[in-house]
Amino acid sequence: MNKTRTITQIEQGCLDLIEERINDCACSFELVSTENIYDEDEDIVYRSFTFNRGMEEWVFCISPQKEIKYFEFGVPQVLVDEVLDAIR
Repeated sequence: MNKTRTITQIEQGCLDLIEERINDCACSFELVSTENIYDEDEDIVYRSFTFNRGMEEWVFCISPQKEIKYFEFGVPQVLVDEVLDAIR
């Protein structure tokens, strides 16, 4: 069953701040899209961040508590470092 719910103001505010920080810190890559993703098991909204450089794209999912929920295999270490700097 696919449940949905509205994102809370706290989640929205935290994820927006994380997105601003990522835009400021991830200067070696372009943030091309974001999407809110609801995890019904944990009842939390994550934000998916899609980065690219050249022809390649990489995805991170980050929680409002600044936890990285997911990132793809083969992400360049420089991008990982820039995302970690942004959420500290």
